[in-house]
Amino acid sequence: MSPLKAPERVVGIDFGTSSVRGVEVTTHPKKGPQVRRFARIALPSGAVEDGEVMEPNTVGDALKRLWEKGSFSTNKVALGVGNQRVLVRPFTVDDQPASRVREALPALVEEILPFRSEDALIDFYPIERHPNDAGRVNGLVVAAAKHAIDEAVRAIRIAKLRTHRVDLIPFALSRVHLWGEYSNGTIALIYQAPSSTTVLIATNRVPRFVRIIPAGDEDVTAHMEQVLGLGHEELTAELATRPRAQDPSASTRLWGSQRTDRQSSPRHRRLLGQQHRTEDRHSSAVRPKYALARRLRAIRRTLRRHHKDRPPDRGFGLHDTISAEEMRIAAPSAAIGLAMGGESWL
Repeated sequence: MSPLKAPERVVGIDFGTSSVRGVEVTTHPKKGPQVRRFARIALPSGAVEDGEVMEPNTVGDALKRLWEKGSFSTNKVALGVGNQRVLVRPFTVDDQPASRVREALPALVEEILPFRSEDALIDFYPIERHPNDAGRVNGLVVAAAKHAIDEAVRAIRIAKLRTHRVDLIPFALSRVHLWGEYSNGTIALIYQAPSSTTVLIATNRVPRFVRIIPAGDEDVTAHMEQVLGLGHEELTAELATRPRAQDPSASTRLWGSQRTDRQSSPRHRRLLGQQHRTEDRHSSAVRPKYALARRLRAIRRTLRRHHKDRPPDRGFGLHDTISAEEMRIAAPSAAIGLAMGGESWL
């Protein structure tokens, strides 16, 4: 998962509710990974919902325009998945070739899947050999509904592009954000998007626990609009004029999340509670060696104090032709991580 390895030339694609983002990463011999090309194209309402492509023809047309705008040098696409139709759970399997593990997975995980195993794409991400059984391997089982991926792949084909690999968005985010002081020890990374919140716990940059919560910025916004009796534009204007010092409970996320300051609300507090319970569940499930000693520090920095309005200078940069302000507004962390590479899990 090292970002210093020269990534194969692909374009990371992140489907959002209102736009699709594409990023191409190159590797400079001295400066390391660098965002070389970037583009964003708006999507009409309903074309993509909760990260899932609903109208392949519409999205395919948008991808054609994205390639024209971004002048990407390849037609290879790294597709990311990571919504409530994706399940990631700690799992242990027999130590055997990856192909045999994949063959056995549907029967092994059928009881924990929220959908039928025959309707899912399933893979296993190995982490370490079981401490008490040399013949077993601990890792993460990843399962996604086939339909959700098939529609995205169909849109890519319509645009005359090629799906080179399918990657898990939480893994892509970890490549972008787990650097510097966040690269060592056990760290909780929280990424809040419009309709979902991703909680990833990693030890020394190796993902060990992932949970995707089906609630995000839009849920908090909708609740506040209802409670305050304000329209979306009125609420945005009100919060934009409120000094941060007057709103200590407002949440800020790592660069790349779709960030809007919010006042605290019961629904927001429930969302934070889900995040904390997720980490508590992980803390009780792993060996003491991996206890989350830095958990509260990571959570507070991520949700309250870690305020960044620019790309992180942790191992990769922007080409001179890329606007840092445009990148900040576009929030392309997932697309960058997908373009940086990694093993395809499906």
